[in-house]
Amino acid sequence: MYNDPRYQLIETVDSPETGSIGFRYQHKASGAEILWLKNDDENKAFGVGFRTPPADSTGVAHIVEHSVLSGSRKFKGREPFMEMYKSSMQTFLNAMTFSDMTLYPISSKNNQDFLNLTDVYLDAVFFPGIYDKPEIFMQEGWHHELSDPDEPVTYKGVVYNEMRGAYGNPERQVLKQMTQTLHPDGTYSHESGGFPYDVPKLTPEAFLAFHKRFYHPSNALIYLYGDIPLQETFDLLDIEYLSLFEQTDPDSQVDPGTVLSSPKKAEHYYNAASGADETAESYFGYNVILGESVNLYDAFMQPLVTEVLISSESSPLKQALLEKKFGQAIFPAGADGFFQEFGFVVKGADSARFDEFIELTESLIQKMVNDGVDQAALLAALNRTEMSLRESGGALKGIYFFIRAMGAHRYGVNPMEALNFNQTFDQIRKDLENGGFEKYVQDRILDNPAKVMTLHRPQPGQFKQLDAQMQAELKQYKDSLTQEQIDQLIQANQKLLKYQQTEDSPEDKATIPRLSLNDIQSEVAEIHSDKQTIGPSRLLIQEYPSMGIRYLQLAFDLDFVTNQELPYLAYLSRLLGIVDTEKTGYSELNNQIYQVSSGFGFSPTVLRPVDGSAYKLKMIVSTSALSSQSDKMIDVLTEVLTQTRLTDGNRIKDILQNMRSDLEMGFEQSGNSLAANRALSYFSPTAKINEQLGGIDLFDHLQELLSDYENRQTELMEHLQSLYRRIFTSKGLIGSLTMDPTDRVDFVVEVERLIQNLPLLDNPSVTRPFEAAGLNEGITTASGVQYVAKAGNFKQFGMEYSGEMVVLKNILSRDYLHNLIRAQGGAYGAGLRIDSHGEVAATSYRDPNLTKTLEVFDGLSQHLANLQLDQADVTAAIVGSVMEFDPVWSASSIGGISLSREITGMTTDLINQRLNQALASTPESLKQYADMLTQVMAQNNLMVFGNEAKIQSDQDVFKHVRPLKKKADLSADELAQ
Repeated sequence: MYNDPRYQLIETVDSPETGSIGFRYQHKASGAEILWLKNDDENKAFGVGFRTPPADSTGVAHIVEHSVLSGSRKFKGREPFMEMYKSSMQTFLNAMTFSDMTLYPISSKNNQDFLNLTDVYLDAVFFPGIYDKPEIFMQEGWHHELSDPDEPVTYKGVVYNEMRGAYGNPERQVLKQMTQTLHPDGTYSHESGGFPYDVPKLTPEAFLAFHKRFYHPSNALIYLYGDIPLQETFDLLDIEYLSLFEQTDPDSQVDPGTVLSSPKKAEHYYNAASGADETAESYFGYNVILGESVNLYDAFMQPLVTEVLISSESSPLKQALLEKKFGQAIFPAGADGFFQEFGFVVKGADSARFDEFIELTESLIQKMVNDGVDQAALLAALNRTEMSLRESGGALKGIYFFIRAMGAHRYGVNPMEALNFNQTFDQIRKDLENGGFEKYVQDRILDNPAKVMTLHRPQPGQFKQLDAQMQAELKQYKDSLTQEQIDQLIQANQKLLKYQQTEDSPEDKATIPRLSLNDIQSEVAEIHSDKQTIGPSRLLIQEYPSMGIRYLQLAFDLDFVTNQELPYLAYLSRLLGIVDTEKTGYSELNNQIYQVSSGFGFSPTVLRPVDGSAYKLKMIVSTSALSSQSDKMIDVLTEVLTQTRLTDGNRIKDILQNMRSDLEMGFEQSGNSLAANRALSYFSPTAKINEQLGGIDLFDHLQELLSDYENRQTELMEHLQSLYRRIFTSKGLIGSLTMDPTDRVDFVVEVERLIQNLPLLDNPSVTRPFEAAGLNEGITTASGVQYVAKAGNFKQFGMEYSGEMVVLKNILSRDYLHNLIRAQGGAYGAGLRIDSHGEVAATSYRDPNLTKTLEVFDGLSQHLANLQLDQADVTAAIVGSVMEFDPVWSASSIGGISLSREITGMTTDLINQRLNQALASTPESLKQYADMLTQVMAQNNLMVFGNEAKIQSDQDVFKHVRPLKKKADLSADELAQ
């Protein structure tokens, strides 16, 4: 406990669920509430959160979140956030906008770094530079862009383009339309992130007023976690910040809005790609208010209800919707606000069946209530929900606990009650035994008038129409300006550009707190792993504090899999555990799996030995269980590995349709990674395999398979069964076990039993031919932005990898690429990737530009050659690179790290060697890589994923242009014709 007259201790609470003692304080002068979770975790965390309910969809909360991190009272640089990201030993550094709250969390293992980051964030939120620098709002929010009086006026801004990218995802549009139907007014009728066509309605005055109103200690929760430097932290909070404020009424209450008094049906249109068909590409939505977040029982029932009714493979509702072909995929729809909601979406539906969908949904839920939900399904869902709570966050659990704590605090709920879930779960368990679940569903879903059923039809070109309207309005705006006003607008843009291009002065740089090389250890922590041989298999055994959870990873050899079989390997990994076994139907199997474990994960993975020898392809199987359940978990896993049936064609088709949907949604969420791997696959055999296992190659194969499923079903079954029979053998198996020391003996015996039940097979290895293919593609979608990538390999011209390249990547990503592509270009993000196998990829994320970004990539080498670096700059970048060599571990991750190192031959000595190469970096040694970047970019492997009109307008860049949903493989010349 910490005693201090400046702080009033509110309560002390034991928290076994977080492994902490919780202390809640109130700062007497300012009214700020402080929550400290005291434990011995060296990865200390800090956060400050504010309730920030929006009153419109201009994205003001989101823009303020971005903007406060761009300079402050004490930290004068243009972007202290990026400076700390580049130069600190942070293990987490970010900010997050939710529907009605904004969070600023950090974590670090180093005490001084923790204090530095805390200081920078507190100064940012309470004393930002936004009041003195209008350029911050122009850059991060939006502005009228004009540099030439003869050019049209456009909109530009980071959040503006980020949200254009976000709304390129049809599911984002559908979910928001559902929310606005359920909440026709009040806080949740608005888009806190910003609807892209509303963002330009935000005025600078409203932007500043929002910050002034909500960013006050009286409206804040300050969060501390772990083994923090106690006195220094509480002194910093009070002396530098909280004592400078007086307690006020924050006036920040959420407006829940009108709660519907009768169920409502509604129809909407979402922006779709050209050619979309409402008989196959509509969406159905079902959403109901279960309760309020202030009721912790409702808060924990919500994920349970969602799991039982729609997420679980054993859900009768999900099974019926798929069996009756209502859509191609089904996924849950949640909420992060005042209301706890149950909702789900059917994707790939026929709009004509909307009423039938509503009738079937209600009748099936009623049948589940009348007949009683299977107790095995309830127990499985409860265990899955509880395991998710216990394992969430992993090594960054301190950050996860902050999000949960602030999620409760924003509604006046004691955050410790939200973190301590055992008592609530005990009550739920008791109620489930007495029909409590069925009664809850009857009352909160079937008899609840606060319910909506929504139909979402595709409207190709919807956003094109809005863009045309926006361009017309911008033309009208420009036409209304006098010549003097046009000159002033150009001058404002020139001033912004000068602001963005001006380096921080030495004095401003000196305000940013930095660690020295003396704060860095020249050796990384060792993973202590014991090795044991069991017949033809090997075990790696890690004793690590795990709060009674046992973790298992198994690596099965896949060297026998041919190129032609790779897509089927991806399908098999999706099917295992959710199709029948010889003795158990998939519904019952799902219940058994989640009653005793966190679930089974199957992931085909490419691993590359550090000595440059041939890559290894492995099937990684992952699971975990409480120590009391791990014996049963092993039994169920053994059944899946040895007795799975792959003969139910209808079930397999349903799963593959859902897989296609997940791939498509994932592409929009991580378009930069997609583009990078696709560009690398032109010349990299391992990247090509990743394409076939999870990229556009797999998507194309899956599209073709599903379009002719009846004719290809037999071929599919044969491939799946052949792979399944050969993969799960004890020969060459490597297992990795992590558990509390007291659980070691029992867990090893259990895993040994699993190994003894596996067949002993000898699968001959195959050679996978690879031919380089410089496709240089543009792949078009309905997105409003682009994801741009350019890649190459420096080992092709004889250069070897060095740990210095981590420092180089840090400097170029967080200075050059950030400044030109994000700050000046308006993209949401950009980065450079350099790996030890020689592969280099430059990428952008949610980028309004295309050719300009490629020019920036090509300018990397010239920038580096001309860069004025001093040793202090390099030292800061070295400090910011250390965590790549020595990341934070957790019980859930250490086994996988150990397994990867065993397969690749990575050793602590090699990591230390590379770390010391990084520590020895100098301005001169880093600038020597300019020629390498010239040669890499000259290889000209590029790929762009995104806006159809933009890619077509820049088609000369590409050899091939095609839509994501492939209709034809068109060359750029063919497209022009």
